[in-house]
Amino acid sequence: MLCDILDELGFEISRTPGSLGAALRIAEEEQFDLALLDINIRGELVYPLAQMLAKRKVPFVFVTGYDRAELPYDYQDHPFLAKPYSFEQLKTAVAEAAPSLTGPAVISA
Repeated sequence: MLCDILDELGFEISRTPGSLGAALRIAEEEQFDLALLDINIRGELVYPLAQMLAKRKVPFVFVTGYDRAELPYDYQDHPFLAKPYSFEQLKTAVAEAAPSLTGPAVISA
């Protein structure tokens, strides 16, 4: 569903890594405009990736089944989207995270 919504919004999805290690490698080696992060990737918390993205100034949105209250203090005000979500909610979260994106962008989901 996420890929379908992003496609409808005009985004190109570059990668969907299956592990935190793969996501960290992608974030280190590739260029993209926005990342959508599930908090838990196969039992590993995504916060090291969030730190790397923040350091590189790559905008990201937490898209997760977790509750916002479970985020570390540093991320409490970060763009957050709870599952399940609608097309409009995703569109709003992406606009909040990366307001300068005006056209198609590459997303690492």
